Amino acid sequence: MFREYGIHFWEGQPSKARFSEQIQRFKKWHTISNSSVQKPTMLTLDDFRVMPFERKCDVITFHGNYLMQRVLADCKVFLYFTEGFFIEVFYSPKHQKVLMINAFDNTQGLKPYLDKISLADLLS
Repeated sequence: MFREYGIHFWEGQPSKARFSEQIQRFKKWHTISNSSVQKPTMLTLDDFRVMPFERKCDVITFHGNYLMQRVLADCKVFLYFTEGFFIEVFYSPKHQKVLMINAFDNTQGLKPYLDKISLADLLS
């Protein structure tokens, strides 16, 4: 596991159990967020985007749910879910630092991860 700015990174893919746990959390959040129950004010995507780098790292560390990773050129891209949006952390093993943090709330941003998802894992 790597650790930079308090962000946890896992080598390889998460275990089947860990991935299933994260999906269950997402499903639970999605059910709650779509109900008519009043919730406390949540962090918005726009709020996150204007935060300083160190604060973004804190949000990911304390509120982010690690989902999976992919490789893009010389970077490892770690995907997290929090507060109704997704966060990608671009980490360079060569330079041992975070190069960029990207946040999005549309499903279009998940396309690079589709080939890594096994429906068999979700059904069992």
